[in-house]
Amino acid sequence: MVPGRCFRRFDRRIETDSSSKPEPKPESRRLRPRAEAEADLRTIHSKLADAEAREAALSSEVATIERCMADLKSSLENAVYHWSKAEQLMLDPDVEDVREANANRDLALRLLMETISRVENHGGDGFFSGNSK
Repeated sequence: MVPGRCFRRFDRRIETDSSSKPEPKPESRRLRPRAEAEADLRTIHSKLADAEAREAALSSEVATIERCMADLKSSLENAVYHWSKAEQLMLDPDVEDVREANANRDLALRLLMETISRVENHGGDGFFSGNSK
C-alpha cells in the first residue's frame, strides 16, 4: 500500500461527498446585472477623471506659488543688499558716499514697496510683471 494513493482516494471522496458542496448563494449575494455594473464603472471613471483634473489644477497652483516665493525671495534679497551697501557707505562717509548711500536706501525702499504691492495684488500674471532687479 502506497500512502500517496490512500490520500488521493480520500481526497476524491471528500470532493464528491455531498456534504462538502458549497451552499447556494443567498439572493442578496447574487451578481448584479451587467448594466448596473457598467453604470458603476462609468461613475468611478468620472470621479477618477474629476480627481485627476483637481490634481492638475492643484499642481499648477503649487507651481505658481513656488514661482511667487522665488520672486519674493529675490526681491527681498535685492532690497537687503542695497540697504546693507548704504549702511557700509555711511560708516566713513564723504559727500559722494552719502549721496550713494541715500540712493541705495531709496532703491531698497522702492524694491520693498514694489514687493509689498505685488503681494497685495498677486492675482494672475500681474505678480510677475514687476522687475525686482
